Amino acid sequence: MVFATIIRVMNIDTITLVGLSATTCILISQIPEILRALKLKETRDLSWGMIVLLIVGTVLWLIYGLLKTDNIIILANSIMLAILAVLLSVKVRYK
Repeated sequence: MVFATIIRVMNIDTITLVGLSATTCILISQIPEILRALKLKETRDLSWGMIVLLIVGTVLWLIYGLLKTDNIIILANSIMLAILAVLLSVKVRYK
């Protein structure tokens, strides 16, 4: 009920809501990996290939957002790069 009221007040359409939900899921998807690695002080399960591809893909999305001057894409991918920087530093620290 509260969520529906917020959506109405903010005038968010369904497509935007789906996009925001997807972005939120993707942004928080790496946090459990970071927390697990910090807890165990071990990152053997984290693939270098996955981390590198995520960083490259995120940088490309950020460039795309900059070229299109799409603030949502720029913001989301800037946040993702920060999260991936933490993941990368944890991987390097506990290799």
